[in-house]
Amino acid sequence: MTQVLASRNPDPETPDKSDAEFGTSAENFPVARVGDTVYALLPGRGETYFLATARRINRPLEEFRRDDFYGHGGMLRDEDAFRAKVLEQAEHAKELRALNRRELHSREFTPWGASQGATLYGEGVAFHSTASHGGFHLSEERNAEVDHRLRRHKGWYEEDAEWATVAMTFPDLFTSLERRSADQTFKDSWPDAWEAIRGTILEPGQSFEKDRRAFHQRHAEDWIVIAAIHAKFSGIGLGLPTEVQPLAVASAACLTAYYFGTMAALKTGDLSIYYPIIRSSPLLIVAVTWAVSDTKYTLPTLAGIVLIVIAAFALQRQPGRILGHPKVAALALVAMAGSAGYTMADARAMHAHDVPPAQFLFWVYLMVAPAFALLTWAFRKPTPVGASANLATSWLPSPFRVLAASVISYLSYFVILVAFSRGAGAAETAAVRQVSIPVSVLLAVIVLGETRLAHRLGWASLIAAGIILIVIGDKLL
Repeated sequence: MTQVLASRNPDPETPDKSDAEFGTSAENFPVARVGDTVYALLPGRGETYFLATARRINRPLEEFRRDDFYGHGGMLRDEDAFRAKVLEQAEHAKELRALNRRELHSREFTPWGASQGATLYGEGVAFHSTASHGGFHLSEERNAEVDHRLRRHKGWYEEDAEWATVAMTFPDLFTSLERRSADQTFKDSWPDAWEAIRGTILEPGQSFEKDRRAFHQRHAEDWIVIAAIHAKFSGIGLGLPTEVQPLAVASAACLTAYYFGTMAALKTGDLSIYYPIIRSSPLLIVAVTWAVSDTKYTLPTLAGIVLIVIAAFALQRQPGRILGHPKVAALALVAMAGSAGYTMADARAMHAHDVPPAQFLFWVYLMVAPAFALLTWAFRKPTPVGASANLATSWLPSPFRVLAASVISYLSYFVILVAFSRGAGAAETAAVRQVSIPVSVLLAVIVLGETRLAHRLGWASLIAAGIILIVIGDKLL
């Protein structure tokens, strides 16, 4: 456990020119106040500290205790970082007062439902809050000032990432802290547009999205290596029977569509909204297998599959819109079709042919890697760092994390193939895999800070009910 970091009093000869008030709590940790917000530097796990916050507690700083704080403002290195963070907030508060934003009563209909109130930033620039989400609306004249590559047709910009477009277009309406946050949000979300507008190439570590692309490009063949090692140590040859090769090609093509559609959709869409659509493949599998084979499903099994699909689509629906981003939804549907396709191909390969799963996986990944590399080359700019440099240094920042991700991805696919080889049906297996949906919703809310937890968990519970129907469907008749 990290020890409480005792506060050191600032140099009295160096007056604080901000609106921040610093002090030491009753339990001897650093505290500060800016307006009606109180901050504390508290010990975290190991040798770390974090910024804790509380609001509207009108007591002297020296009377505060740890139990008074309930907000978590991120990890901090030491007291110097704490003071810098507090001073940054003080500067932000001072600039906010100078901007003189005005609160307005509004019932305007937004893409996220009826507005419950608005904040006027400037002429033609207003931020609307709703029960579920929020964002900026620009008047027609103001929207015309937005760069054509970033402009939204009707002038609505959601609050998670697109707000950065508004801040970059009208920087005089935002504080220094907001402008810095907007710049980083833009780098992380749309690095290509940022580079084109700024005329600067982002280096590794400056953009989450660009780093993610580079990671997948560097490690596209990791699965091939793992599959080959698994097959070798299992005493399985790598030769694939001729009659199974078309199924391996079909699986590889659909898996490529699934990977590409998933990553492209989640580039801008919420994980808890679009991942459920991507994973709603059972209905498509049922439709195809009914059309081309004599596969039969019990009514409880069908009811469970339909319930999962309905709940998955309801998860992504938001007030006032069924599909907030049609292009993102289309990419999610491409990924869903890919998921259904490779699931059916894998099931047929395992059911009809005596093929070891590790052998089949080796050839699938051997085809996926160059296909994905070709897609990356076709849709992405080449990185400024050479391929040999990437290959030599890609494992250095986090080698164990890279290895763990590769092994877990491979094992999850391998387990599914084993289930197919033991007689599991394609639709039932795909549906049971939907347990990842409520897990993804929880992780999206807890880790990524996405909203509407109760709404999304409610529909996720219906998905769980559908899974139960599928598992016990045959026993109910």
